[in-house]
Amino acid sequence: MTDYKKDLGLKESTSIVISRIIGSGIFRTPAPIMALVGCTSLFGLVWVLGGIITVFGAVIYAELTAMIPRSGGPYVFLKEAYGPYIAFLRGWAMFFVSETASIVAVALVFTEYINAIFVIVTGDPFGLITTLTISLITIWTLTSINLFGVGLSGKFQVFSSIVKIAAVGAIIGITLTGFSTGNLGNFSDPLWPQDFGWSTILSIGAALRYSFFAFSGWEGATYMAEEIREPQKTLPLSLFLGIGGVMVLYLGANLGYLYQLDVESIKENKWVATAAVKVVLGASGGILISIAVAINAFGNI
Repeated sequence: MTDYKKDLGLKESTSIVISRIIGSGIFRTPAPIMALVGCTSLFGLVWVLGGIITVFGAVIYAELTAMIPRSGGPYVFLKEAYGPYIAFLRGWAMFFVSETASIVAVALVFTEYINAIFVIVTGDPFGLITTLTISLITIWTLTSINLFGVGLSGKFQVFSSIVKIAAVGAIIGITLTGFSTGNLGNFSDPLWPQDFGWSTILSIGAALRYSFFAFSGWEGATYMAEEIREPQKTLPLSLFLGIGGVMVLYLGANLGYLYQLDVESIKENKWVATAAVKVVLGASGGILISIAVAINAFGNI
């Protein structure tokens, strides 16, 4: 049986939770969410519901981790509940589908925001080959860091989480204090959907997919339970601290987006963070925040 080094404490495990969540979602998903719901009340509801349901998931994982403090996350839980066959299928599904697709998606968003800087400076977007090349180099670079061991990886996650909190905090501060460009009328135009029927309910359900993507990754700390000191106490606390902090940051960022951009502008801007800060600070602000968002995505791969 493998003996794992207990190199990760509350600070590192909470940093892993925060770093795994804050990446590309809060900067890429507001546009499709707003396109689906079309009004500010449902836009806010989708983000609040996404956070609440994520907390419910964390409660379940916290209880399971306290009962089974072993590395592997859902693989270990499924093995205990249903046996090795189901756990094996889940493990390979994560390896080939869910985790792989998530890594690729975040790498592409990282490249999108690098592209946003390039467009602001030169006016020309990246081609397909350039986009794919940058994304692949990004994935390989982060893989190399993880190969040097959990200690170095943990320190990188602490640094990454600090940068991410600072970046999202900067977006909140800049957008919510841009009084000369902000418009409180954006919060109520439109406030409610034109009608509320099954189509609206289905739109909320579809929009929740993007909210869940933005909140995804919190379970990452459970993959290394045996490398965390006192995992029965440390992991549940790190999950609650990490998810709770991210919820506050996400709600603040979305308030900032709405203060600077109307509903139609949010729908049309896939680089919503860049667009919102650019309204306040101009092109230079758009470049700086694009760099910050790219760093966020980089640390989430």
